[in-house]
Amino acid sequence: MVDTPPPSPSILHDLSAWAAIVINFLFNIFNYRRTNAVRNATLELEEFKRLRTAADAALSKMREGKSELRSLEGSGSTVKKLREDVAQCNRSVSAAYSSLCDALSDMDRSSMINGSDWSDCINTPWDDFCSAIDATYASQKDLAETKKAINRAVDKLDGVIKCVQQRMDGELRRHRA
Repeated sequence: MVDTPPPSPSILHDLSAWAAIVINFLFNIFNYRRTNAVRNATLELEEFKRLRTAADAALSKMREGKSELRSLEGSGSTVKKLREDVAQCNRSVSAAYSSLCDALSDMDRSSMINGSDWSDCINTPWDDFCSAIDATYASQKDLAETKKAINRAVDKLDGVIKCVQQRMDGELRRHRA
């Protein structure tokens, strides 16, 4: 009986081993890049959620002011009392606006949130609200005209709220995509 030497590995076997190594390497590169993209997207979303909390709190206070103005519009108070109540409400809405500006400025400074014009988007709607609310203080207006001015102010305040809310919703949709 003659001993035969073991067969040498075939070229096909070597190529399949190398192909498996290359495929594994390419998969690892793809997986690494995808994992980094997911991690970065998660960090951006967490940063947005963290900064959005302050803006949401300010918007909530502005909504309370809007509701208060709506109730004042329907009240049966005298013109003088109505103007005093509107002035008090205006002070609370203005404080909420200041808080909102601070929150939006924080968003402007963040490198993880799209855009650096968050605080700019509310300037015009806020000026419109201020003009409308100032019209309620006109001394020549009677009760009906004052209530109409309050109604216009409510609509303008709603414009401020919607402007910011739509922008924040758009940023959130960007993270869901």
